[in-house]
Amino acid sequence: MERIRNLSWKQKNRLLLAGLLLTCWIMYSFAISNTLEAKAVCDQLQLQIDSASGAPERIAELQSELQELNAATGSTEQLSSDSAVHEQLLNLVTEYCQANNLVLREFLLPIRYHQQEWLVETHPFTIEGNFIAIVQLLDHLRKNVPGKVVSADIHSKKDNKTKTVSLLVTIYVQNISTTST
Repeated sequence: MERIRNLSWKQKNRLLLAGLLLTCWIMYSFAISNTLEAKAVCDQLQLQIDSASGAPERIAELQSELQELNAATGSTEQLSSDSAVHEQLLNLVTEYCQANNLVLREFLLPIRYHQQEWLVETHPFTIEGNFIAIVQLLDHLRKNVPGKVVSADIHSKKDNKTKTVSLLVTIYVQNISTTST
């Protein structure tokens, strides 16, 4: 105690300031930091509660958007397997070609492309025939195909042996569906 009395006012103020800083650090370490941590956790949980409160409406909104996308892209959920669209398209094209004097030159396997939760299938096939029947086929496909006609490449081909010119069209039908995860 005698040593403290012998200190000057300047030294006493410095000692007081050091004690005050030590006391503040102890208070912050044991009380205030825990409170701030709890407040941050509480804010984060409150954000989760707020985002979850609108979940049923958001789910309904997303389902309606999915239905609109399915309607716009021609995606069909009633078809169970990946090859069902390909087979259905083959049957549709074959029946139309037989009924309208067209020749199905090639019907290739679909080209599949995965992106996130979407599966994009492109079905290319080549038809030979006259122009009017090909245009009518394109219209028929636009109305009845499970998917969307995205491209049609119409070109003529000359057969050098028979010296005849034939009209060919390569049609690309695309189908977009969700992948099951």
